[in-house]
Amino acid sequence: MLSDRQMKNQKTNWYLIETEQDYVAAMTRYEEVKCAVKGTVEHKEKLLLAHLIPDFEEKTSELPEVDPVELIKIRMEDSVIRRRDKVQMIRHQAPAIQA
Repeated sequence: MLSDRQMKNQKTNWYLIETEQDYVAAMTRYEEVKCAVKGTVEHKEKLLLAHLIPDFEEKTSELPEVDPVELIKIRMEDSVIRRRDKVQMIRHQAPAIQA
């Protein structure tokens, strides 16, 4: 079994992340090397992990089905509500203009 020091000095060979166990190991290692100095082996490892981790997350995460039309309607409703709020706020802040 390797000591902590030997594990840190050992170059890790990363491949595609295929399991949750690989993912946890990659996240743990990324936390260790995320502040690595540019040009070092650790920096290159960090860059590789920065590509592998999101790739695994995209493949394993399930996003809900969203109807694009409903999404546009919700956005439009939010926009109208905000405009109404702004008008109300202006009216309350400048009563002299209404006279």
